[in-house]
Amino acid sequence: MSLPRSVQAQAEAARQHFEPQPENPDDQRPAGSAPEEGQRNPQDEFSAPAKADEPSPTQPADSAEAQPKDEQDQGALYWQHRFNVLQGKYNSEIPALRQENSELKNTIAERDRRIAELEQQQPTGGADSGVSDEQLEQFKATYGEDLVDFVTRMVDQRAPSGKPADTGNTQELTERLERLESEKHQDAEARFWMNLEQAVPTFREVNADPKFHQFLAQFDPSTGVQRQEALNQAQQALDAKAVADIFQLYMNQAEQGAKRSVPDDQVEPRTTRATEAPQGQRIWTGQEISQFYRDKTAGRYGAEEAQRLEADIFAAQRDGRVKQ
Repeated sequence: MSLPRSVQAQAEAARQHFEPQPENPDDQRPAGSAPEEGQRNPQDEFSAPAKADEPSPTQPADSAEAQPKDEQDQGALYWQHRFNVLQGKYNSEIPALRQENSELKNTIAERDRRIAELEQQQPTGGADSGVSDEQLEQFKATYGEDLVDFVTRMVDQRAPSGKPADTGNTQELTERLERLESEKHQDAEARFWMNLEQAVPTFREVNADPKFHQFLAQFDPSTGVQRQEALNQAQQALDAKAVADIFQLYMNQAEQGAKRSVPDDQVEPRTTRATEAPQGQRIWTGQEISQFYRDKTAGRYGAEEAQRLEADIFAAQRDGRVKQ
């Protein structure tokens, strides 16, 4: 009866283990004989591939082709690494830059909106100080350019930098200028009456004469303007000389009429029959004519009614419907 193969193999392995090994096992084997499968050196399995990697003299072309291929692989790996680094940097920095750009745009838009609101609240030109350009020019013509420039510089210096002048101070300055203008007008009016009285001391008595108002109702042949209108314009302009000239012209004509003498043989006998006015037409008196022009100057008549009555006065002078 034989033992199983597995037991026999184990017994053979134990025998070989306990048998003494020769000092040089290669000498005991015949030359050229291959070692048995169980007696192979394990290092041979690792040394053989290393020898295979060494280039043999018979394969120089294969080694030359392998070296450029390795360099290409290394270059591709380098650029792949660089791309990955740049891609990571881009992905981490671009979102932050986009957010910062968006915030800057919003800030600029908000600033532009605020500037537009301030421009609407603070109009340019004379409206900033509460005085228009027309008023400023009028003040320069009335009080002198030097005074207005001096006041303007004072207001600009007192106003904070970059801010409009105080509206209250500007309003107070405007009121002072208006009062000064009113006082100046009153002074000019007082000087007008004083100069008129010096030129025509009896102008009040002449103005109360109805014949003077008849004279004013006539048109000046040299200018074609009614004397009453010319007198009103001269008085409104406080032109004492022009007013005095009108009074003086009437006084000269009245004096010449008084000196005129009529021969006795040319004097017509006085008739007892009064001149009758055409039927339906008004008879004017000097006092009524004077009162009409006073009322017209005071604005008590409308434009159409004043024109109609004035035309009737002129017609009455031509037709002889004016009584003293």
